[in-house]
Amino acid sequence: MSKALGWKVCLEIGINHLGSYSLLESMIKKTGMAELGVSVTAQIREEDFYKTNKQFYLTLEEHQNFIMLCQQLKIPCGLALGPLFDLQSLKDAGLEPDFIKTLSASSANIEFLKRVYDIYDCPKYMSVGLSNVAYIKDQIIPLMSKKDKLIHTCLSHNSADQNLKDIRLLGSLGVPVCYGLHAVDHNLIYTSIGAGADSVFFYIGDKSLDLPDFEHAIDLVDVADKVNRINACFSAMNEGDDSPKSIKIDFIG
Repeated sequence: MSKALGWKVCLEIGINHLGSYSLLESMIKKTGMAELGVSVTAQIREEDFYKTNKQFYLTLEEHQNFIMLCQQLKIPCGLALGPLFDLQSLKDAGLEPDFIKTLSASSANIEFLKRVYDIYDCPKYMSVGLSNVAYIKDQIIPLMSKKDKLIHTCLSHNSADQNLKDIRLLGSLGVPVCYGLHAVDHNLIYTSIGAGADSVFFYIGDKSLDLPDFEHAIDLVDVADKVNRINACFSAMNEGDDSPKSIKIDFIG
């Protein structure tokens, strides 16, 4: 296991490694994420996806190398899973991430979710961009343990489609809710924190390349600044108490 899972920001490589483990490794090192207090995920899509998108494929051995690299750097790491038919093969290959993220299509497949829970005991983060509230309440939440969280996301680049009020709605069901960015306007991350997001997930990549997540990914050179701003927002949202408010600047006027 890597560092304690107290992170507030998850950097998602997705398949922006373009099927190159060396590019994936350089993304981790170029962002300096070992010093940022973040987590990171790499994506393993369902088998049918790679039949027509072979250029994005990494072997299970390469994913194991990803996990070992993160362990060496003490970066909490996760695998973001599509609805795989042969999930057991990941476990048999020794892939033991710090946490599992299920993509929206995976979370909408209750039989797949049940297999995830049968095979992996680590924390689960479930994107619910394709799931309605009734399904989440009746199907997903009964599976969840205290260490699991939902991820509110919207599979649209448009700001008006993000429905950030749903963060509070889902939170009213008694579970922690994170936010996953797919919007082109990256500043919506800050709004999601104000709306009550427990943590945030966003895609990263070298935007000099033709990335599958180009529109909503944050460029590698901008990651550190973005993480620092996000952490400042979370600090500003810390719950106070009944003690007098802190006064650390001179009042003028």
